[in-house]
Amino acid sequence: MYDYDISEKFFGLFQSYKDSIDKLNGVLLDYENLSKLSDTLEEEGFPKFQLYLNSEISKAKVLFTLTSLNPSVVWLCGHGELEEGENLFLMGNVTDLSNPENIRDSAFSIAVHQNNRQRVLFVFDFCHSCTMINLKYYYSDGKFHKKVLDSRPTFWDDDPHLLRISIAGASDFTTTTEDSARGGVLTLYLLQLIYTYGYISLGLFEAKKPYNLKECVITV
Repeated sequence: MYDYDISEKFFGLFQSYKDSIDKLNGVLLDYENLSKLSDTLEEEGFPKFQLYLNSEISKAKVLFTLTSLNPSVVWLCGHGELEEGENLFLMGNVTDLSNPENIRDSAFSIAVHQNNRQRVLFVFDFCHSCTMINLKYYYSDGKFHKKVLDSRPTFWDDDPHLLRISIAGASDFTTTTEDSARGGVLTLYLLQLIYTYGYISLGLFEAKKPYNLKECVITV
């Protein structure tokens, strides 16, 4: 039921990075890796990824894409912070958490709620990203377990026809793993599965998951 087939016809990718931040060097590599996949899919007759990078990216563009383009895959790579119990995806200067360009989990979830696709896969390859969208179940030891939810709303409780799947590279309290020469480990691993098998599923993910993805969290 929760397998995710790569044959979905639209992919949305949002990426930001700052050249001055060593931690984020892998994000540019993630962009290059995903661009290669984009070219491969285009050769096979699929639409091209929508790639946003650095000067092209803004909070308004991300929220517009979520609400108006209705992507079936949203892949965010960059820098994240946890502030006062809120997840932030940092769009601008990473040293300034008050930057109005930053996307807080509350605004992101509201925008996601306006996406009317039946099934959407989210990949959050940045620190402190586990509940960027607040979902009801987490996957562990081969099973889905109901979470004890915090006060933030879940928008999909009453509609069994809508499925939101999140793969986060870190819990809310941990940082993501990067290979400085190749890019984000979560992104690299998912792309390896896609190239090797042509799809992503829970079975594949768990069977092949490398040890340095131990902080990865899957929720639905």
